[in-house]
Amino acid sequence: MCVCKWIRKYQDLERVDSLYQKESPDVMDIEDLVATAKKFKHCPYFKTQSMLENADLVLLPYNYVFDPKVRSAMKIQLKGNILIIDEAHNLESTCEDSVSIEWSSKDNALCINEARKVLQLLVDEEERKRDEGV
Repeated sequence: MCVCKWIRKYQDLERVDSLYQKESPDVMDIEDLVATAKKFKHCPYFKTQSMLENADLVLLPYNYVFDPKVRSAMKIQLKGNILIIDEAHNLESTCEDSVSIEWSSKDNALCINEARKVLQLLVDEEERKRDEGV
C-alpha cells in the first residue's frame, strides 16, 4: 500500500492549523497551500482534507461532485448544501462518462475465464459433499 511519507509528520505536529494560519492568514489558494505544505514538509492533500470540515465554500471540478466514489472519498456531502455549477456546457457528457464504461473483448474473455473458475469451484464443492455423504 502506498502511503504519503508526510502524513505521520502532519498527524503528529501540534497546532498545525495555527502554523498555516500564521503563514497565510487570508484565504489560501492552491499555490499558497502547496508552498506552505512544502515549507512544513506536509502533504497538501491531507491538509485540505482536514480543512473541508470547516469550509464555508469549496470550489472543485463538478465531475468530482457527480462521481459518487470521488464524493465519498473526499467526504463531500450534498444534503443541506448549495451546489452551483459554472460553465456547464459539457455537463451532460461528463455525467454520461461517469456512468459509462468501456468494455473490450479482452475484458469479456477475462470475465468468462473467471466465471469458469467459479463454476469449477462449485462443481468441486458439490462433488466433495457427495463423496463425504453430506
